[in-house]
Amino acid sequence: MDNLYQKLCLLCNEKKLIEIYNRNDDFNKFNLGVLISVNQTEYIYIFIDKQGRTDGIRFGFIDDLYRIVDESKYIDKYSKIMREFGRELLIDDYESFFTNNRCSLESFLQYSQDRNMVVSLSLCGSNQYDISGFVHAIEGDIITFKELDTYGELVTVSYISIDDIDYCSCDSEDERILKMLSVK
Repeated sequence: MDNLYQKLCLLCNEKKLIEIYNRNDDFNKFNLGVLISVNQTEYIYIFIDKQGRTDGIRFGFIDDLYRIVDESKYIDKYSKIMREFGRELLIDDYESFFTNNRCSLESFLQYSQDRNMVVSLSLCGSNQYDISGFVHAIEGDIITFKELDTYGELVTVSYISIDDIDYCSCDSEDERILKMLSVK
């Protein structure tokens, strides 16, 4: 674990594209991203979509990682796509928040709450995003969560134990669309 943590710290400092293989995803797939914050147990990264665009940030636990790749033809391809289309990584707001605050699930949820961003949560080992909505409050290890349906309408208010969150994302294109639809 220490070697992986040290490698992740190095990659976080270098701000380079990496392939992230996570036990919560299909074992044949990976996410492309740039690490912006790491601690001994958790990591946060900017997700890059198939068009080479920044598509929000994601949070995960290091124990769920089983492979990291920092040099590949795939990474070379997306680096070229990003250069050709003038797509720069927009990391300033993300990075400044997580540099000044510790890398943790709580800080990730606080970041989304402060900016009124829609968050998607994977719960209790489901290996998929189960619910999306707004973090309304964080009290100890419980979050009050305003769940939205696919039309951006409030479905219910839930109380979720932070311990039951496996991974999460915010500020992706899908989440920005849900936020737009939720505005009356």
